[in-house]
This record gives sequence, C-alpha cells and structure tokens, in this order.
Amino acid sequence: MAPASVTPQRLSVLKDLGVTRVSLGAQSFQPALLEALGRQHTRAQVRRAYDAVRTAGFSSVNLDLIFAIPGQTLAEWRADSGRSLALAPDHLSTTA
Repeated sequence: MAPASVTPQRLSVLKDLGVTRVSLGAQSFQPALLEALGRQHTRAQVRRAYDAVRTAGFSSVNLDLIFAIPGQTLAEWRADSGRSLALAPDHLSTTA
C-alpha cells in the first residue's frame, strides 16, 4: 500500500477479507528522494501508516525501500535503512 492511501476504513476492509500481511511502499524517508521518485507521501505519513496497520492488528507488516536512486548518497541509504529498522517491521524488502 502507498502510505498516503492507508485509512482505517481501507484497513478494516482488508482485515474483513482475511488479509494478514500489509506491505507499505515507503521507498525512502528522504523528502528530495521521494520527490524524485514521484511519491506522494512524506516520512511522517509512512510512520502514521505503519502505526495504523499495527493498530489494526495485522500479523505482518512489510516495508519496501528503494536504493541506488540517482543522486542518493550512502548516508541517505543508511538513514533510510535505519529508520525502517527502527520501526521493527516483520520484513524489509529492498530493490534498486
């Protein structure tokens, strides 16, 4: 799910349908990189979405990150991976 699209209503429908795992497309926590990727969410929305998914009671939460974004520095990648791990997702997927 795109973090900006997470709502209690949408999560409720997914739970009612038997969905047990939600994957959030964080992609990055860096505003400039999110803009470069054309993403319509902020790092705050990622956190709110993650918290909402956990509160809704899903048994598994995944975060998706993109690395090797043109212009991305190693420090930015380390910050993104650190922020992701700090949320303690059940799974972290990465792609270039």
